[in-house]
Amino acid sequence: MKQSIDSLAVQVWVNIELEFDNLNKQQIESFFDKFRHDKRTLSFIEYYNRTVLDKEKIQFREFKYQWSLHFTTKFYTDFDLNYDKLIDEIWNKKNIKEFYDNYCIDNYGKRKTRQGSFCSKLFHTILPSEFPPIDTAIRNRFDLQGKEFITSVLIIKKRL
Repeated sequence: MKQSIDSLAVQVWVNIELEFDNLNKQQIESFFDKFRHDKRTLSFIEYYNRTVLDKEKIQFREFKYQWSLHFTTKFYTDFDLNYDKLIDEIWNKKNIKEFYDNYCIDNYGKRKTRQGSFCSKLFHTILPSEFPPIDTAIRNRFDLQGKEFITSVLIIKKRL
């Protein structure tokens, strides 16, 4: 039996709350302390602050590097040229499923490549309070790997 997005979202948020409820202040601080000495993580935090908080224009090459994205398609090559159009579409429609279907699925040789992680991280960068950045590790953590990638984003995005 297929579970609905709503019921899966409840399950994900209950799991998140249970994990954080069991941590004390020292454990939470300790978790974040380990990132202070990691140059790659600090570089990402600086990049994240510039693009998400300060709304600096995204340069695709750096975006791809900082978010650790791996792929090759024409869309991504032309990202910087189409930047304003794509960002306007994200702002105006806020429809990650439609954007994903239009831009983030590509025929690459004999197989289709699906760039759900790119799509979720781009939407998060543009609309940080509305879309979570999701990757395979997060999907696996919440046992959502059997769902379409964008469905996983919508499940985790759903608020109680």
